[in-house]
Amino acid sequence: MKYYPIIIFCFNRPNHLKKLLTSIYQNKNYNQHKYFFFCDHFKNDKDKANNSKVKNIINNLNKIKNYKLIFRKENFGLSKNIISGINAVFKKNEAAIILEDDLILNRYAINFLNKSLSHYMNDKSIYSISAYSYLKNYKNQLSNRLLKIKRHSSWGWATWKKKWNKVDFHDTKFFNQKDKNFLKLGNDMSLMLWAQNNSLIDSWAIRFNFYCYSKNLFSIQPRFSLIKNIGNDYSGSHKSLRINFNNNFKEDFDPIYKNKDTKSFLFKAISSNNINRHIQTIHRPSIKLSIKYLLKKLT
Repeated sequence: MKYYPIIIFCFNRPNHLKKLLTSIYQNKNYNQHKYFFFCDHFKNDKDKANNSKVKNIINNLNKIKNYKLIFRKENFGLSKNIISGINAVFKKNEAAIILEDDLILNRYAINFLNKSLSHYMNDKSIYSISAYSYLKNYKNQLSNRLLKIKRHSSWGWATWKKKWNKVDFHDTKFFNQKDKNFLKLGNDMSLMLWAQNNSLIDSWAIRFNFYCYSKNLFSIQPRFSLIKNIGNDYSGSHKSLRINFNNNFKEDFDPIYKNKDTKSFLFKAISSNNINRHIQTIHRPSIKLSIKYLLKKLT
């Protein structure tokens, strides 16, 4: 089996990082992977102490055998750190699993992401694999464990070099296109893209989503979440308060299972307009960004 590298982005949350690492150790074959840790530099004295604690944790890893540490010499910010970090890993690797320090994985997450990278590599319509599921509070019965979704997720995901490299994150003309149908991915998407284009947020993910939407490219996601986001405590550089987004997390859910007769792994994913509409409606525009948008229009 091919084991793809795992990229971990960290900054100033030592306790979150410890929990992420503990959850990684529960995944079978976690030590078959090479790990790349990209630690951003502190922005100010307020971040310095926790940033030093994070560096101390990854400088003293004792369970991971094969890893590389990259310490930024200046503050890159989340978006630049992630884009440049993935680009660096893709110089010598054809695909990768990407994690941030505020996630907790269930024990099947890494195996799911890793095997899915091999399975969907040559599918030109699939641009990412996600361990997170948007289907919180979705009441309809689903027989399939995997879904083909229009909206991509940045919480515990994976992608391929050839596909990632097609996205020009600095093409401002492309991202300034107006398309009201972008709201079909979520009622928050157009506002976030506007905020990105007006330098009010710094998001690589909204640009990735807009590119994939424009090209009709999909994400493979599980019926239930294999990851839990614990960054909802105002500890990160992008502070926010969200509720119920971990409702769909299942500690023992494995979306990949073997056919009893052929012993082969099953990866069949379904696409549904009802599911995509559900994802659209559960996402609401940020109140903070909405106020900024109104003020901008009034000036």
